[in-house]
Amino acid sequence: MLGAEIVPVNRATRTTGGHTWPAARKLVEFVVALNERQSLSRVLELGSGTGWAGLSIALHTGCAVVM
Repeated sequence: MLGAEIVPVNRATRTTGGHTWPAARKLVEFVVALNERQSLSRVLELGSGTGWAGLSIALHTGCAVVM
């Protein structure tokens, strides 16, 4: 194995919590559109993974988001 390159493995990126899933984008689009029709005051995000969806919802709606 001389000359073999050692590549560190980040286990967090190999699990479901280490990714922002395409469904997260759809969820943000849905909640932002819903907020335009009826003003939302709070959002509870369970199983937030990277937290991208909750952070995006908080940014675009002004809702209090709990992750």
